[in-house]
Amino acid sequence: MHLLERWVSGWVILLALGAATFASAATEESVVSAAPFIDRAAADCGLQKAIDSLAGKTAILEIPAGEYPLARYLFVRSGVTLRGAGTGNTVLTVRNPPRFSAITAKDEGQRTLTLYNADSLTSGSRLCLFVNGRATHRVHRLFPTVTAVAGNTITVTNDLKRLQLARQPYAVWGYETRLTAAAAKGDTTIEVDQPALAQPGYAIAMSGPGSTWDHHYNVVRSIAGNTLTLDRPLTITGKTGDPVAFVFAMITAEGQTNIGVENLTIRGYVTDKFAAPWAGFMLGGIHTFNCSNIVIRNVTVENWNGDGISIQGASNVLVSGCQSTGNFGHGFHPGTGMKKSRFEKLTSLRNDGDGFYYCWSNNETDLYDSVLKGNSGNGVGGLGTPGDNHCTIAGNTIEDNGESGIEVIGGKNSYNVIRGNVIRNNSRKSPGKSPGIALNAIWAEPCLNVTVESNRIESTTSPATQKVGIEERHQKPREDRKAKADPETGLFLSDQHTITGNKFSGHETADIIVAGPRSVVGEDQGKIIKAGTP
Repeated sequence: MHLLERWVSGWVILLALGAATFASAATEESVVSAAPFIDRAAADCGLQKAIDSLAGKTAILEIPAGEYPLARYLFVRSGVTLRGAGTGNTVLTVRNPPRFSAITAKDEGQRTLTLYNADSLTSGSRLCLFVNGRATHRVHRLFPTVTAVAGNTITVTNDLKRLQLARQPYAVWGYETRLTAAAAKGDTTIEVDQPALAQPGYAIAMSGPGSTWDHHYNVVRSIAGNTLTLDRPLTITGKTGDPVAFVFAMITAEGQTNIGVENLTIRGYVTDKFAAPWAGFMLGGIHTFNCSNIVIRNVTVENWNGDGISIQGASNVLVSGCQSTGNFGHGFHPGTGMKKSRFEKLTSLRNDGDGFYYCWSNNETDLYDSVLKGNSGNGVGGLGTPGDNHCTIAGNTIEDNGESGIEVIGGKNSYNVIRGNVIRNNSRKSPGKSPGIALNAIWAEPCLNVTVESNRIESTTSPATQKVGIEERHQKPREDRKAKADPETGLFLSDQHTITGNKFSGHETADIIVAGPRSVVGEDQGKIIKAGTP
């Protein structure tokens, strides 16, 4: 499949033959400069004010070169494209990053911790302790309150048995307060225990029963005592003690159409030693939900404490020429009913999750001509369940990732295609555990009808990490799914795949491990073994 690219009256129209049409939000004649609005003392640096000035219009908002430290998200409205002066030239950064320090010693009996640097900590401060180093989920952290500070030694409220010094734990503070009273959906004020962490214009994020994955984002309008007045009503409910975090997606949109982002860099504060509290896909560097006709081009997201670019519930999306590097999540993350969209010419490097992650019902969501390298998870992960179908992964270089090069999990009638990729030297995290391409049934459903053709799949390292080229794996069903499993084996099968024309080299165990009785495997594809045989 090729793209025909041309300008028509200033509109960029990219036609993926047989698929979707992608259009930018505005004509070149409607370019507006953000320069008159710039105010770096403001929480939005004046940029949201510039966007809001275009309400109801179709325009390109040009953001001049420079660094813009933001304490809140930019919400892109329908018809608006944000255009920077180039990656590395226009840079959006975080004004209020959390503080952090390595933990160098602990005394369980006294509940004391010695930090490398305890500057700005006072009695009453709340900590987030990453007890195992780079743990991602909240259940793997501790949240003590500081009761005393003596130099770099602090006393805390929690038991410290779970904290392991050998795993290089660290403490984070200054990014989270807590509700001191229940909050209801529709409220425009909340009461918190550390209002001094907030300022007017700062963004907050909350979780609780409500809409949109029980997630809520907002902006503080004003502060009086411990009461924060918010920019819009809550869409969730919260109980006393629930966290209110000062984290945000740098650029976001919900329910908008014909929007764009291009020619800029989003830079977070993740380092090799500091992962920061994981913000997930809802607070990625760019996150949109329930939008259509999106163009994101020539954007770099680096060192963000969540996914790089997360596009959920969208249709007619083009993400082209973008780079996602060193983020504490997935590099690129399409999902939640994505339709007729194309990701191309991407670079996804050293992200803590997958380089590219398919999630929840992607239909005709294609990945072309990209490099996915050195990510901690899979190069491409999550393809299959639930409801990923008619997706094409083609022309990519996928190498040196921690798990599989491409992971397919489930997919009853997927008809997904993996074609013409170079897949090499994956399974770096646990050598031999993950193949170049994994075709895995899961506990909930089989993995069926994937075409794998004309790929170069190879292992070139010594010692080898990617020891199998392509592997089909059956799976035992969960108890409540047994009735839907294969009646002969009692398993969910990986089967009915077409594996042809691939070139293999260097695999120690096998080039292809076949498990499915009805899978079609072409000739001259290296060493092929049947699952369960030597």
